[in-house]
This record gives sequence, C-alpha cells and structure tokens, in this order.
Amino acid sequence: MANTRRRHPRQFTPRTVVVMIAAAIAVAAVLIANRQENVLAGQAAVIDGDTIRVAGQKVRLQGLAAPELHERGGLEAKNALIELVRGQHVTCQLDGTTSYDRVVGICYAEGKDLAAVLIRWGFARDCEWYSGGRYRKLEPASAKGLPLPRYCAP
Repeated sequence: MANTRRRHPRQFTPRTVVVMIAAAIAVAAVLIANRQENVLAGQAAVIDGDTIRVAGQKVRLQGLAAPELHERGGLEAKNALIELVRGQHVTCQLDGTTSYDRVVGICYAEGKDLAAVLIRWGFARDCEWYSGGRYRKLEPASAKGLPLPRYCAP
C-alpha cells in the first residue's frame, strides 16, 4: 500500500506573521517614498518664464521655451506665469532629470498644464526636443517671433 499520509496546510508561527507584515510595510514605505520623490506640491514662486520654485526647489517646466528675462518677451512671459500660479496650489510631476540647478517636470495649477497655457497664450514656444512635440499644435502663429533655443530642435 502506498503511503497516504495526509498533509496539513502550513501554519505560520506568530513570529513569521510579524516578519511578513514588517516586510510588507517596508516595501510599501519604499514605494510611497519613491512616488513622493517624483512630485512636488505647494505654492509657487516664479523665477522667470520657464522656472518656478515649489517646496523649496527650483523646477524647470519641461518642454517649454520661454524667452530669457533680457530677451524680448521675457518679462511678459514671467508676468503671465505669475498670474497663472498666483494663489494656486501647484503640483509638479518630475521626470527625474535636472537642468543646471533645477529639477525638471510638468507642473499644474487647477489641473492646467502651466507650459501648455503659456504656449497657448503666445508667451512661450514648444521645445520639441524635450516635449516630444506635445505642445506643437498649441503654439499660435504670433509665438513664431519668440526666440527658440537651438537645443529645442528635434
């Protein structure tokens, strides 16, 4: 006769259960921390037409080519961005890259992509190399006169 010994389901000791719960909590904490590292949120201070400061960090708006402050349209771009973020809670989804001393990301106020609005209003241009052309169709004909850095060409 074959051995027909019944197997009982594995029972975990209290210590094993505690270790498994601790491991699950540790994994969850790492996942949450990694997700939060990619998001900045809070009130924004405007530095220029394509840079804001959120939660103490400078953020370069991804895919946006705004004129520098010393260029034609630079001050207007900065002032338009000030109006967009004034009194708003801003959330930036960082892409993991940096540009000089700034992190780079797509930032929103009231659910509106700040770069998209500035481009649609004619204060900036689509920087296709970094946006992948995401804003190309939003750019009005009047914006063609704004400077476009060479690094924006695809």
